[in-house]
Amino acid sequence: MSTIEETIFYRRNLPHYFKKDAIYFVTFRLAGSLHLKTCKYHHKYRQNPSSFVEFDNYLDSTSKGPHWLKVVPISRLVAEAIESDHDRGYTLWGYCIMPNHVHLIIQPFGTDVPLNKILQLLKKETAIKANQALGRSGQFWQHESYDHIIRNAVELERVMKYVWNNPVKAGLVSDASDWPWSLIHWGIL
Repeated sequence: MSTIEETIFYRRNLPHYFKKDAIYFVTFRLAGSLHLKTCKYHHKYRQNPSSFVEFDNYLDSTSKGPHWLKVVPISRLVAEAIESDHDRGYTLWGYCIMPNHVHLIIQPFGTDVPLNKILQLLKKETAIKANQALGRSGQFWQHESYDHIIRNAVELERVMKYVWNNPVKAGLVSDASDWPWSLIHWGIL
């Protein structure tokens, strides 16, 4: 991984670090999937991003807010966009589409297309198509996303296992290979 100096961009509530050639673990969620004023995990997470696991557990267990990603055509279009969009600027290491959020492991190609632009394009494309399929309008994805630079091969393997096993942890399936909306490229480790 590169040792080129990091640049930080502060947007909304969380800091976002962008580094050339870095591999990122990204989580983005549906708009309205959390009631931010009442969600203790969100407040804790804003104060300390290392509490991500608690935040993710809350997302996995909440019945509040939309769960449009449970709808097969919506999950399919998001999966297809993730798998095809990587031709436009990133190496895809893996993803998991949950009922109200998405985990993504990607490595942008250099600095030509920074992470925030990749996410913006992916979320815009899928939001338009999902809203059309659902016969609705309005914000589909939450603007803010969580991103974390993966620092080494050990951490990459840990994150890949976490993403792969997320549907099991959430009680959606008993075996991760039974979840249709996951893909991990184990062979590139």
